[in-house]
Amino acid sequence: MPVSELTDVLRKLSQQTTDAAKPAAMLAGTVTSASPLKIRISQKLELDADFLILARAVTEYRTDITPSGGSRRPYTIHNALKIGEHVLLFQVPGGQKFVVLDRIGEG
Repeated sequence: MPVSELTDVLRKLSQQTTDAAKPAAMLAGTVTSASPLKIRISQKLELDADFLILARAVTEYRTDITPSGGSRRPYTIHNALKIGEHVLLFQVPGGQKFVVLDRIGEG
């Protein structure tokens, strides 16, 4: 194996080791677009839906509820993110995906 190839392999292994040792990051972001979803986490970095995994707390979903003394009924929970909302994100190790956990701040 030529020295240049060996150097490249060692560099990649070193980077993988460094990446694996990084602790998970918690970040705050601001919703800049609801559809399609975009969240800004810094002046220079805005994430689109390809990089986001949404927790149920920040989505619209259907569930069944049984009111006191009543029968089970389906309801829609309108909890989708809106422009201007502040959110808490967890950066998945490796840095390519972010889990949107919940809203933060006023709400």
